[in-house]
Amino acid sequence: MDDKEYIARFIQGECTQQEQDFVLKEAERNAEFRQLLYELKNIYVHENMPQTRATEEEYGQFRKYAMQRMLLEETESRDKVEQIHQEAKQKNRRKNVLGIFNMSAVAAIIVLLVLNLKYNFIQMPLEDKVVVQASEQTAHKAEPVNVLYTAKGVKGETVLPDGSKVILNSDSRITYPARFSGNTREVEFSGEGYFEVQKDSLHPMVIRCNKNFKVIVYGTTFNIKTYGNDNTAKTTLISGSIKIVENVDGKELVRDIAPSQSYTIIENEQFARLETKVNTDKVCEWKDGILSFDSTPLSEVATILERWHGIRIVVEDPRKLDIPITARFTTESIVQIMDLLKFSTAIKYSVGDNVVSIR
Repeated sequence: MDDKEYIARFIQGECTQQEQDFVLKEAERNAEFRQLLYELKNIYVHENMPQTRATEEEYGQFRKYAMQRMLLEETESRDKVEQIHQEAKQKNRRKNVLGIFNMSAVAAIIVLLVLNLKYNFIQMPLEDKVVVQASEQTAHKAEPVNVLYTAKGVKGETVLPDGSKVILNSDSRITYPARFSGNTREVEFSGEGYFEVQKDSLHPMVIRCNKNFKVIVYGTTFNIKTYGNDNTAKTTLISGSIKIVENVDGKELVRDIAPSQSYTIIENEQFARLETKVNTDKVCEWKDGILSFDSTPLSEVATILERWHGIRIVVEDPRKLDIPITARFTTESIVQIMDLLKFSTAIKYSVGDNVVSIR
């Protein structure tokens, strides 16, 4: 059994006492294992939360409950924490006390207490989506950092310490300190995000992206799309000005970007692509729940739908990968989308076990 299987059984309360001891000891000893446990637990909580909003009173009750449990971190042994974990699980079987903050979320709190991590739950203005934000202190960073991750099929929003706002598309991650200090406002990012950065000419925000480039911002609005499994990274400026700094053969290449321009870095190509007079409304419409394609290859459409709906899509016939798709979706389910694609293109599909097979 590999690490992920152990963690999955642990999170769902299905492991033996021996397996449970292994997970806890390995998490204390191994930072990578601990991070993997955190990420999988994060996703598990996302996928098992009810979709109704909690009231202010329920939210307050949850925070009070969570804070009381956090106090156990310094005073209680692992056995005591595990006892609370079991009580929480039993209570969860009887009823949902806290609306969207159900007892599976409380179980996440208890697990992370053992790992010396602290969760902070934030209310999301994006319809009824909820995202978990965690704070942790790493060995190479003296200050605690916030890590916000949106699972596939989920969108989120957060406010940075300086008041800047970031809307995250599905399957995105942002890391930032509990407070900005020094001459720059340092942020790490991957996925897709819409940034509204507070103006501060003396302290530029530096967004370090996962594809060997960074964006330097003094105060502006822009969109970044830089998924690890895409071969491109695209930055689109809505207003203000930004600098994009690429690392090319060990040297920094600086580009100034103007409003309504998109700068696309393409893997394994020496030169990037600059687009002018870009329709920025269309680039950013994902944050308003709109998904549109304009002669987009089916291969790319499949990747985007996977993130958007939290499912896996398999194209069984390689000849179909280049079929151009032009469509616009808002509230359609994945089945409705596939039906529309079936009628407009020469594809057939089947759905099973959270997998869409296209043939």
